[in-house]
Amino acid sequence: MIEEDLDIAVQRRADEEGISKAAVIRRRVREGLLPVPALADDPLATFVGSGDYAAPADEHIDDVVYR
Repeated sequence: MIEEDLDIAVQRRADEEGISKAAVIRRRVREGLLPVPALADDPLATFVGSGDYAAPADEHIDDVVYR
């Protein structure tokens, strides 16, 4: 049996994501038990640091985000 506060939290997450409580539980167990793949195995890792641009100044961040 699952504790009531945990059951409520799982149900809330399931409702937010439009999935079953069982799907939430399976995903969280999978995330907790399976190892994270090595960065070298991640196809997006090749893009890290590949940009050649200056970071925007903080006062202009809205221009960058909302364009």
